[in-house]
Amino acid sequence: MSESLLYLQEVTKSFGGLKAVNKVSLKIPEKSIIGLIGPNGSGKTTLFNLISGVLYPDSGQIFFRGLRIDRMPPHERFKLGLCYAFQIPRIFRGMTVLENTMVSLKKQLGEQFLIAPFRRKWINQEVKNAERVLSVLEDAQLVNLYDKLSSELSGGQIKLLQLVRTITSEPKLFLLDEPGAGVAPSLAKEIFRKISRLRDEEDLTFFIIEHRLDLLFDIVDKVYVMNRGEIIAEGRPEEIIENSKVKEAYLGG
Repeated sequence: MSESLLYLQEVTKSFGGLKAVNKVSLKIPEKSIIGLIGPNGSGKTTLFNLISGVLYPDSGQIFFRGLRIDRMPPHERFKLGLCYAFQIPRIFRGMTVLENTMVSLKKQLGEQFLIAPFRRKWINQEVKNAERVLSVLEDAQLVNLYDKLSSELSGGQIKLLQLVRTITSEPKLFLLDEPGAGVAPSLAKEIFRKISRLRDEEDLTFFIIEHRLDLLFDIVDKVYVMNRGEIIAEGRPEEIIENSKVKEAYLGG
């Protein structure tokens, strides 16, 4: 693992009198897979919302690729390569698998106002984009479903589609909120194998919230643990398992 791709310094977010995230500082090294775990309501998803720009922090600083981003809107963070896959996948159900996957491609000529009416100016790029996306779908074992409406997919296939769609946007950092939730065990394992391969083959960086620790601990380099809005522990999976603060947070003593 090399230098930090993402750096948080004492980030805080309150809702009324509740501090959902309280002075959280952490580092995500480039080309790493980092886990974020903790009991329900510990502030994990709120932290991801702060990193992605869904929410702005009350105080603290967030740096991505050396740039301060904590007041930057989500679409600007996306342009820098910061992508967020929500726990409940957000897909276009009236579009096919192929169309869903192509939506996230950057710099599409057909999306430009002055070019869109002239098909001959963007059709060649569109064909090349489709060919590229089909190869990614094939790797994810979704290519046979390319012309199916996304609403026809199973829950696990939709999770895979969300993963593939984000990959095509050429991300640098991928925030994943419970990729294994609601997915059959065999497909969940395939999703996590895919994440590990992407880190190794595409040099992607992953920050993952996950409750299925058996899946997460097989692939992560490091784990952060949150409880009541604070980071209470960090370390390798084997260190986290033996940590007394973590045991207390999960078991109550």
